[in-house]
Amino acid sequence: MPRPKLRAERHRILRNYFQDLAEVMAEEGLGEAYAPLLADLGLGPEAFGDVEGSLTFDTYLAALEALDRDGRIAGLGLKLGARKRHRTFGFVAMGAIAQGSMLASHHFAAASFELYWGSFLRLEGRVDQAWIVGRYLASPPELAFHATIIEQAAMTAVCLFNEAMTGLDWSQAQARFMFPPPKHVALYARMLPMACSFDQPYNELWFPASWAEVPSTLGDATIKEFCEAGFQAMMDEERATRTYAQRIHDLLVVAEPGHWPGLPALAQRLGLPERKVRAGLVAEGTTLRTLLNGVIIEQAQQLLANPRLSIKEIAFRLGFAQPPSFYRAFTRATGLTPEQFRTRAQQDR
Repeated sequence: MPRPKLRAERHRILRNYFQDLAEVMAEEGLGEAYAPLLADLGLGPEAFGDVEGSLTFDTYLAALEALDRDGRIAGLGLKLGARKRHRTFGFVAMGAIAQGSMLASHHFAAASFELYWGSFLRLEGRVDQAWIVGRYLASPPELAFHATIIEQAAMTAVCLFNEAMTGLDWSQAQARFMFPPPKHVALYARMLPMACSFDQPYNELWFPASWAEVPSTLGDATIKEFCEAGFQAMMDEERATRTYAQRIHDLLVVAEPGHWPGLPALAQRLGLPERKVRAGLVAEGTTLRTLLNGVIIEQAQQLLANPRLSIKEIAFRLGFAQPPSFYRAFTRATGLTPEQFRTRAQQDR
């Protein structure tokens, strides 16, 4: 079985996404609006070519935003997520379910998540005492309040776990969303089989730690080895086109705020000598401090979009010893005070 190329695999996943979108629109009585929607996005038949067309995550997001503005499909994200299966994601999904246990599958999914959702959504997985937590990190930060995107990701997770594992008692799990309860909140109780809360600090799924060793019904050591090697090859392909700054940015984004890794730890994660990484950053005209400051501001913007968090609390979460230090850093980087940014973010929603 040949290993797929990264670009071809992403194209195949996106083609499945658009197919799901067409089917949901047809079910909702909007089938005739699908072709005009594609035309408005500049997508013709050639975009859906068998190998590599011109589909991107940006165009998919634009399609969802256009439908959200129209407002005729309540719970669009939930309905799209309910259609997702491992076959939707192909090679990388096969690698996840072959891992053998729920926790191992979750870690593999987190590592490969960008293949599923592009650069605008990442998955951070961790074990937090009695819980396994999956946190969705949005870029740009305002996407954290894009209910259609987040609810689709959450619904997808439920479908994939149910397909690969048996006996999961979803009443023990939790879903936490940053956005306020949507108008179609009643659909959450019908479609997401767990307790859901809104206006939370992060978009997260919480699973009991006792699920960690729940076996996958599709676990297979040979397939696992094959897929891990293929996934590594795709990541190597991706890295070949990415700068040192981009790769370090990706590692900083998923680090615990306030406990940022230094250059030695980052170089180790990249599998490269520290001196080579440092020289690479110099050649690209940047530094670790500059990249870290950028990530801190990105995370600050996402947290400020949540009105339930005080600016003082945000400062401490990001590792600032004193709120005034955060205030100065944010204002210097963005040209807006934290209060001004928060006001603008709420007006734009």
